[in-house]
Amino acid sequence: MNDHSWQPLRRGRWFEEFHAGERFRSAGRTITDADLVLFSGLVGAQNPQFLDEEYARASPFRGRIAPGPLTLALGLAAAEPLLTGTLLGLLGVDRVRYQAPVRPGDTVYTEIEVAEVRPSSQPGRGIVRLASTLRNQRGEAVLTFEHTLLVRARAS
Repeated sequence: MNDHSWQPLRRGRWFEEFHAGERFRSAGRTITDADLVLFSGLVGAQNPQFLDEEYARASPFRGRIAPGPLTLALGLAAAEPLLTGTLLGLLGVDRVRYQAPVRPGDTVYTEIEVAEVRPSSQPGRGIVRLASTLRNQRGEAVLTFEHTLLVRARAS
């Protein structure tokens, strides 16, 4: 058996399987202290608002919060099950808006709506725009954004 015979355990949707107006919801994920420390260390985000509880308690947020890019990364990753094996590329992230802080101990999930589906100028692929809302355990929107993806079409 050669390496080309292996298939992913999950298979994402082909371009033709996406339809504007479809809606999906991701599983929840609880944000931990380790998430803040690891992400901050990885990208060099050393703001005490993320890492120092005493400093953060005296801030307007009255406690530590997750870095915005961490929250966005979680929202982007939530679409991954829809795209396993069919995603060709991320074309852009637009309209990013943070509505509320995400704190250690919060559990977040992402609501995803297919906003647009259109063919690409090249055969074998199409463009899918997703509109996403990341919500906390109370259902409050903490982040909204759109991302545009290049998705593989079904082989003819």
